[in-house]
Amino acid sequence: MLIRFAWILALAAFAYLCYRVVSALPAQSPPQWEYQRERIVALVTREQSRLSWFWFKTNVRCYRKGAPLHHASAWKYMSEEQWRQFVKNSIAFMDPPVTARSSLFEVGVGVGAFAKTVAELTGCSLFAGIDPVPEAIEMAKQVLPQGRFLVGNGLDLSAFEDNSFDHVLAAGVIMYLNNLDEAERFVSEMIRIAKPGASLMINCISEPGGHLGSGNIYIPKEWWKKVCSGYGTILFQDMGKWPGCEKQQDRYAVYLRKNNGRP
Repeated sequence: MLIRFAWILALAAFAYLCYRVVSALPAQSPPQWEYQRERIVALVTREQSRLSWFWFKTNVRCYRKGAPLHHASAWKYMSEEQWRQFVKNSIAFMDPPVTARSSLFEVGVGVGAFAKTVAELTGCSLFAGIDPVPEAIEMAKQVLPQGRFLVGNGLDLSAFEDNSFDHVLAAGVIMYLNNLDEAERFVSEMIRIAKPGASLMINCISEPGGHLGSGNIYIPKEWWKKVCSGYGTILFQDMGKWPGCEKQQDRYAVYLRKNNGRP
């Protein structure tokens, strides 16, 4: 028993030493080194969202001029046509629909790839968004210079007022949160900044037992009915049935129309 305890203590000490050494690497070290550092930090601290955040940051830093913009947002497995179809599918069920006169807020805006494609499809030009990766926000500001994009996180949208946007969406983001409590805060903030009568969309959600991919959490459909009860109508769409979205099997999108009145 004593020997086993000594081994556990030694392993814990070794893990902590690795954490200290890797954390001390220069901030400007190559992206692959930075990613490995974050892998160790995520393993030791059990903060999986930290790893997801840095995985995305590495994609932005490795972005090469001439590659499709959505590759910089880690959607590298899609061709340009597949990406356009994915965005088109994602907003198709928003009610009311996105129009040229709409104001749209994106949680996890990344480099602005999704918003830019929405602009091309709908003529919408009033964009705002938030993302935790400074490099991504700098790119988004170049891609959509008329937009208001801030560094931040979807759990706190306090920089934006209540009832401000005609549409609020999050594409491929919510599964990177750590737990359902965070997911509830995330959704509540989206609803808060949406105008009465606004449409909301959240996609790439996995039910328990489904394809989780690089995400951290499963969200059953029953959860939405509990969390969003009283806020408006809820619609679910199976993403695997969308044209060109065969790789999104076992994932779904949820759509919400915010009540004109209070819940």
